[in-house]
Amino acid sequence: MTASTEREAALMAESVLRRYERQTLTVGFSVDCADREAGSRIAFYLTDLALELELA
Repeated sequence: MTASTEREAALMAESVLRRYERQTLTVGFSVDCADREAGSRIAFYLTDLALELELA
């Protein structure tokens, strides 16, 4: 996926993770971003979301 904003990238990735609810820990992802801090925020957000969806 590619996105022009941090928010857009997070929302697109979230929609993919939600398809794998209760199996999200089997989904791998990586974040490649010119802004290292933004990439870290997205990765942390998606990791937290994956754990939340796994436990739901």
